[in-house]
Amino acid sequence: MGWLFRFLFKYPAFVFGQGDFQFAASRSMAIGLVALALIAAASLFTLRSIRNEGASRSERAVIVGLRLALLALLTFCLMRPSLILKAAVPQQNFLGILIDDSKSMTIADRDGQSRTAFVQEQFGTPDSPLLKTLAQKFVLRYFRFSSNADRLNAPADLKYAGELGYTIKLLALARLSEAGLELRVAPSLVRRGTPLAEVRGPYNAIRVVGDAVGDTLFYGRGAGAMPTASAVVADLIDLAIGRSQRTFQTLRLWTDGGPRLKVRAAAGVRTRFYLRLLVEDRPGVLAEVAGVLAQHQISIASVIQHEVPDEAEGQRVHLVIMTHTALTGSFRAACDRLDRLGCVAGPGVHYPVED
Repeated sequence: MGWLFRFLFKYPAFVFGQGDFQFAASRSMAIGLVALALIAAASLFTLRSIRNEGASRSERAVIVGLRLALLALLTFCLMRPSLILKAAVPQQNFLGILIDDSKSMTIADRDGQSRTAFVQEQFGTPDSPLLKTLAQKFVLRYFRFSSNADRLNAPADLKYAGELGYTIKLLALARLSEAGLELRVAPSLVRRGTPLAEVRGPYNAIRVVGDAVGDTLFYGRGAGAMPTASAVVADLIDLAIGRSQRTFQTLRLWTDGGPRLKVRAAAGVRTRFYLRLLVEDRPGVLAEVAGVLAQHQISIASVIQHEVPDEAEGQRVHLVIMTHTALTGSFRAACDRLDRLGCVAGPGVHYPVED
C-alpha cells in the first residue's frame, strides 16, 4: 500500500509522521468558499428536480454523497494544505583567533621558548592538532592585537616578519616622482623601531617627506567620541567664517586649472616584497622557486626556512623570501607561476615592504 499512498500524496507516510500538517489559506479562500456555497445551492436545486422526477431514495442518497464528497475535496484544496518539515540547514561557523603581537610575546617562559614560538607551534603549522580540530568545525579567521586589532592572513606572518625585524601595518601611501603619482593602500611590512611601526590603538599617523623640510610626522587620535567631534566642529567653523573657501582659492585645491598629475600604473611601481610559501620539504624546491623568480627578474635578498624534526621530514614547511626591489607587475606574475608549481601547496602570501 506504500506505493498507493505515495501516488496519491506524493510523499511516503513516514514523512507525514515527521512533519506538521497545517492549512495555508489566503484571501482567495473566501472567494472559493463563496463559490462553494453557490455550488451547494445549485446541488440542492438539482436534487429537488431529481426528486420531482421520481428518483428513488437510494439514488438520491448516492447523488448527495458524491456531491458532498466533491464539495469537501474542493474545500480541502482551497484551504491550501501544507506539510511543514523541520530540517537542519548547514551553515558556516566562523571562529576568530586573537593573537597577541605586543613586545611581551618575545619573553621566554618555559624551557627558554618564547611566547611567540608557542603560538607559532599551536597555530602556525597546518599539521597542528589543535588547528586541525578547530578547522573541522569552524572557518578560522586570525587577528593580531596589541592595543588595537588587525586582520591577518595567518599567524605565521607575524612571527616571520618579527624575525626579519618588521611588523605588519595597514598603510595608505602616496609618492610623487618624475614617473608620476604612486597610490597604494595595503597591509605592508614596516621596520620595527620606526615611528610608523609604533603607532597603536586609536592613534593615526601621517608621515610627510618634503624636498626641503625632510621627514615630518603628524600624530594624534583618529578615533573616539571627542577627537571625532572636535574635527567635525572645526570643519564647520572653517566653513561658517569662510576660511575653507579662502584656503581652497589660495591653494587652488581640486580645480581644473594647472597640469594634472599622472597616476602610475601599479604594475610599473618598484618596491621590495615579503613572500611566504607552503612548500614540500624535499631537495630541489628552493631551486624551483628561485628559478621562477629569476625568470621574472626578481632578486632574493634573504630566505628563512626553519629546520624540521627528523620525523617530520618530507612534510610541508614554510619558505619565507625577502626580495630586492622589483616591478610589482613582474612580482605578481611570478606569484601566479609559483602557485601553480607542484611543490607549492596553495596560494602564497605576500606584502610590500616599506623601509
